[in-house]
Amino acid sequence: MTTQQLNEAEAAGFEAASRGLDGIYSILEEIVQDATKENRFGGVRTALGEIYISLRSNISNRDAGPLKDVVRDFIIEHLPVQPGSELLDGKVADRKRHTVASLSKVSGIHQMTLNRALLQAGVIAEGDPEQIETRRTFDAVEGEALAHRINNSTPTKSIPDYLNCNRTQAQMMVRTGILKKLSNDPSIKSGVMTNVANDDLDDFLVRFRAAGKPVQEPSAGMVNTIEASEIARVPVADIVRLVLDGRLATVETGCEELRFRSVFVCPEEIRPATQEVISERGISAKEVAAQLGLQLLAIDHLRTKTDLDGQPFLKGIKVANARGTIRYCYAKEDVDKFCSKYVTLQELADNAGTSTKSVSVKLRKLGVQPILGRYILRAKVFRRADL
Repeated sequence: MTTQQLNEAEAAGFEAASRGLDGIYSILEEIVQDATKENRFGGVRTALGEIYISLRSNISNRDAGPLKDVVRDFIIEHLPVQPGSELLDGKVADRKRHTVASLSKVSGIHQMTLNRALLQAGVIAEGDPEQIETRRTFDAVEGEALAHRINNSTPTKSIPDYLNCNRTQAQMMVRTGILKKLSNDPSIKSGVMTNVANDDLDDFLVRFRAAGKPVQEPSAGMVNTIEASEIARVPVADIVRLVLDGRLATVETGCEELRFRSVFVCPEEIRPATQEVISERGISAKEVAAQLGLQLLAIDHLRTKTDLDGQPFLKGIKVANARGTIRYCYAKEDVDKFCSKYVTLQELADNAGTSTKSVSVKLRKLGVQPILGRYILRAKVFRRADL
């Protein structure tokens, strides 16, 4: 190096060191980033260049002081260093960072599969699933935890054997989120990230069985959730959710070897509990019809047809069971809003103390039209603003 280059290097080093650890780490990060941009392959020596070489070889026989420890800590915290390896006069105790290649080597998972999984799980913040960034590093603990879950996971098609249930029930519990896939991304339809970790399957069984009272034999009328589904005509996954949420008064657990089939419930409790869950979301269509004095079919028309402002006459809340069957309920405030905005012919007649025919004639003479045809709602409903 020329004298000028040495002066420039010393000035840059002094400026960084004067800012303490943050300053030294900042300039070391710049060096590593330059190596990454230039796609220089290799280990620590390639990544850090001369500063690492000089500290390691100490050709000048000068005491590097605490700088050597700072650089050593930086390397361990930012670069993939093998545990047990020698690094600047000391052994590396634990790995802090991994690359896709290093984690692939210790886990046995193919690099492309691992790269996709790390991106999907958010261990690597951003990148191309089909292009591995060779020098990109990530937290070793998070990466190894994900690799462990991948290596110890079960495909959906094999869950029935693991839990002792059938394929339909397994698929339904995965689809509804009772059993969570390795990735939460709904766009991922196939591959290892659609598996369920064995730890999660074991945890599910523990929680499922913990909801019940241990018995040698199920009490009279108690059956497993699969049989209860057939009797109550409610999807198994919905019954499982009722058990996990503590909504059933009577739950028993039998022999642990039965796994999923070891939990017994009372079929008679299921439908009332299911209706209670729906009622917490809103009022049923049947209750709304009774409150408004309309037929049940009219409520569907009010939900699907729109007023002059382009909004539905009555806003519905979609409720789907585990099988995907859709029902609708209605928030009390939306029903009250409907009542304040619209009125039935029958209510007008009752308030006036006269017949519906008399009120209908008066409204027709005033040119007031119902919001929908009489044959659609099987009744006449008017906007209060038109009266």
